[in-house]
Order: sequence, then structure tokens, then C-alpha cells
Amino acid sequence: MARIKATPKHVDPNASKDKDKPAEPANKRTIQTIKVRKQRRYRPGTVALREIRKFQRGTELLLKRAPFRRCVREIAMQATETAGMRFTQNAFLALQTSAEDLMTELFRKAQRRALDRKKITITAKDFAREFQEHQERVTVVQALGGGH
Repeated sequence: MARIKATPKHVDPNASKDKDKPAEPANKRTIQTIKVRKQRRYRPGTVALREIRKFQRGTELLLKRAPFRRCVREIAMQATETAGMRFTQNAFLALQTSAEDLMTELFRKAQRRALDRKKITITAKDFAREFQEHQERVTVVQALGGGH
């Protein structure tokens, strides 16, 4: 292997030997033109559409497991008045899957309702009406004896 001359560490050519006076930059113009790069700013809706595509592509659950479990346990304690209620892993998974499915369906129908009104944004009124219609459908199915 050929021997090469060792290159010295970076030496500032502007460093003055006199410590008393400050060193002047070699080119004042280069210091003025150095700018901090601005963060990329996307147009409104671009990031939202990217997130929608990401979530539609994936199959993982959207809600975090631990907070969902705490919520289920709290509701179960209030409903049954017993503190020792236990759930299996599969029961939590089934509850979470069906809850997320219900939420996405309600949001989809609320979006359809908003589009029917020639609006883009879902309002609380749209969501509340869809939830009310869902509850009415559930009570009809229960009255007919279809849902146990």
C-alpha cells in the first residue's frame, strides 16, 4: 500500500496570531448568505390524506390497548357493581375490534351525511344523528329477537 502524506487537521486560515484582535472572515458574503433551512410546509389536507391512506393500508388496531382496557374495566365495574370482574385476552381483542369497527362505520356515515348537505366537514350534529340512528337500529333488532 502506498504511503500518503498525513493531512493536517482543519486549520482556520483566518485565525490571527494576535489574540487581542478578532479574526475577520475570509469572505463576508458567504456568512451573510448562510440561512437556516425552513421546515417543509404542506398544503392544507395533504398530510391528512397521507394519514388516511396509511391507516387504510394497515390492519393494526387504532386505539392503544392499555387505555382501552382501563375504559372497559371501568364500564364493567359501573355496570355490574363488582370489582373482581376478569376478562380474557381474546375478549379484549374482540371488544376493541368491534368498537373500532363501529366507530369507523359511524364516521363514514356521518361523512356521507355531511356530503349530502354539501359540506365537507363533519359536525357534532352529523355524528350525533348517526349515533342516534344506530341506537334505534340496535333496539329494533333486539326487539325482533335478532341480537342477544
